[in-house]
Amino acid sequence: DLNREASANYRSGKWSEAYQYYTQCLHLDPANHRLKSVTFNNRAAALLMMGNPSEAVKDCTSAINEDCTNVKAYARRSHAHQDLGNLDASVRDLELAAQLNPAYLS
Repeated sequence: DLNREASANYRSGKWSEAYQYYTQCLHLDPANHRLKSVTFNNRAAALLMMGNPSEAVKDCTSAINEDCTNVKAYARRSHAHQDLGNLDASVRDLELAAQLNPAYLS
């Protein structure tokens, strides 16, 4: 299955291959917002590992648009903003993650 392949490539450090598989996964069940959110967030992780934080911000935003309760998407977007030097945006996203899950910052 595509998601398993994407995850296996990610775990093996094959970021570009993982990105490609995650992209294919986005088309599997377009009406499943939770799945799309998780997939966009996973693809953002691959983008960060490939050194592309600006695209990671976009994927995290897409993940949040699909499911605004995806704490990991806010945290990952915070990381991407930090990499870009956007510290105010980074802090805002961490605060949003903490609002959704106060234990996240402990």
